[in-house]
Amino acid sequence: MSFFSASTHRFGRTAALAIGVLVTLIGAALVANPPLSAQTASRSIYSDAFQTGFGYNLYNGTNDPASGTVVHGGTKSIASSFGSYNGIYISIANGESLASYESIRFWINGGSGGLSNGWVAAQGSGSAGDISIAPVPTSVWSSVTIPLSSLLTNRAAFDGSGDRYFRIYSSSADASTVYLDDIELVGATTPTTTSAATTPTSATTTTTPTTTTVPG
Repeated sequence: MSFFSASTHRFGRTAALAIGVLVTLIGAALVANPPLSAQTASRSIYSDAFQTGFGYNLYNGTNDPASGTVVHGGTKSIASSFGSYNGIYISIANGESLASYESIRFWINGGSGGLSNGWVAAQGSGSAGDISIAPVPTSVWSSVTIPLSSLLTNRAAFDGSGDRYFRIYSSSADASTVYLDDIELVGATTPTTTSAATTPTSATTTTTPTTTTVPG
C-alpha cells in the first residue's frame, strides 16, 4: 500500500510541475506576441446586387446591375458602358458613415475592348480629385483598391453631404462595356495598446499583388 501511495505522490508532483512549466511558456508567448491591431469588418456595396444603403445612378451611359454575362463571384455583375466620360455613379444613402473604413475595393473586367483610361472619384462635400487606375486588360478580372484618404479631403464633410457618390468611369472614347463586381468598403485597422513588454520577432510575409493599389 505504501509503495503505491509513494508512486502516486511522485507522479502528482511531476505532473503538477509539467503543467506549471506549460502555463508559464504559454503566458510568455502571449506577452511576447500580443495582438497588434484590430480591423473593422468590411462592408459590401455590391455582391450580386446593391446592398442596403447603396444604389446606382446612370452617368452618361447604360448600366445593368444584374448582368449574368461575365461575373467574378456569385451569379451577377454590373455591366456598364464606359467611354467618353461614361460610367457609373454608386450612390450612398443618407446616414451611411464611412468613418470606419479605409478604402474602397472592387473587381473590374475589361470585357472585349479593355479599359485604358479608367478613373475613380468621390462626389460630395469634402471630396478630392479623380484617381486614375491601371489599364484593365480584355476579358480578365482585376482588383482595384483605393484608400478613401485619396478620394476625400474631409471625411466628416463627406458623411454629412446630402448627395454622395463613388464614380467609376473612362475618359477615353474607345472604351466599351466593362464589368464590375464584388464592390466593398474595406474596414480600417486600429492599433491596439498593451502595457506588457514585447520582444521583437522577425517574420516573412507573403503578399498577393493586385492590379491597382493607390497610395494614401
